[in-house]
Amino acid sequence: MSRSIRSIRSIRSARSTRPVRPVRPLRNRVRVRLAVGAAAGALVLGATPAAALAPAPAHGTVSPSRHDHANTIRQIPLQGAVNVRDVGGYRTHGGDRVRYGLVYRADALGRLTDPDLTTLAGLRLGTVIDYRVPVEVQSDGPDRLPAGLDATARPVNDSGLYGQMTAAIASRDPARQEAALGGSKGSDLMKKVYRTLISDPANTAQFAKTFRDLARSSPRSAVLFHCTSGKDRTGWTTYVLLRALGVPERTARQDYLASNAIRAAADRRVREGLEQAGMMQNPDLLIPLQEVRSGYLDTALAEVRGRYGSLYGYLTRGLGLDRRTLRDLQSHLTTYPPGGGREVTPAPLRTAARLRPLGLRSRLRPLGRRGRPKGAGRAGKGAAPPAPGPPGCRLSRERLCRARSSAKAVSSAPVPGRQPRPARAERPRTRPFP
Repeated sequence: MSRSIRSIRSIRSARSTRPVRPVRPLRNRVRVRLAVGAAAGALVLGATPAAALAPAPAHGTVSPSRHDHANTIRQIPLQGAVNVRDVGGYRTHGGDRVRYGLVYRADALGRLTDPDLTTLAGLRLGTVIDYRVPVEVQSDGPDRLPAGLDATARPVNDSGLYGQMTAAIASRDPARQEAALGGSKGSDLMKKVYRTLISDPANTAQFAKTFRDLARSSPRSAVLFHCTSGKDRTGWTTYVLLRALGVPERTARQDYLASNAIRAAADRRVREGLEQAGMMQNPDLLIPLQEVRSGYLDTALAEVRGRYGSLYGYLTRGLGLDRRTLRDLQSHLTTYPPGGGREVTPAPLRTAARLRPLGLRSRLRPLGRRGRPKGAGRAGKGAAPPAPGPPGCRLSRERLCRARSSAKAVSSAPVPGRQPRPARAERPRTRPFP
């Protein structure tokens, strides 16, 4: 007994002699974690532009993660073209993601090499649309495409910008070049081009054909549209397409402005070559013509608001796209969940979420995780279970059929603590476009 008492006392004395480890308060530990997270976030944000604009590997080898919530720019590396990109990968308002491998934007394709043709053949292109006018095609040459693929000539008027620029450069007269491009004249010429994209009925008809081709294209083939630099006519088409798919305006604008970083090195080499050849003493006069700027895009949007009221009006009344075509665009070019691949089919349960960015309403309210319409609340103990769906429903449409069969019962049930939904005629119709 005495031995056990002595052992217990020795253990207690040993414990008392150990140094006491100070316990940090919970608040201090949280502050440390937040500081580390903020530093890591700053490093990631600082590296985002370079990583987003870096050339991507061959098409089909990059598969975005399901947990990747960043909007990245996927550039297709080619030797004979600079501004070739996949339009897919962007998130929409409804949680969808624009599909990869269905729409591409590019600059002139007349100088592609044999390896470039191999790369294009791997993109499964079915349609190539050329926005260049005949003068540009004669100067840069026709598109060089893989065997069995021909370009569709769809010229969009550039207000004579290409001819004026080439004439000023060919004159080798610094005074004439300064008179044509000096000061704000270069940016004024670009704003005139962007206004013409909207005001010219022939240009509007060409853009409308492109959007209809995108809505009717096969999911097994891709569509590529391009101009000379892949930044103005191509940039406007991509901006309107992304907005029609429900991509936020800020994201679509960033995609438009990304041409500056992608084309910076190539444009600088062009200016240096003109100066070394003695054709221009001040090649920086070409910078407003080589760049894309927010002011140019704002000029086109102002023209849209002045003529059609909003971008939605430009799509419907300007381009003549009906609601069915807009729905086909969204269902064909977007996918949920954000897998981004060709094999993913848009879920029919997300119809209302896909149409909401365009101001279009679906007859079904968007469903929650448990199959109930959002806002319906939890059913009580005495509530009857939802009626089974009609016979013949597939497994992928089980929830949709069950919601249809019990839509009246769920919508008519009062929700405690919530205001009743107004009648359909009284609901305000919202449109995302300014």
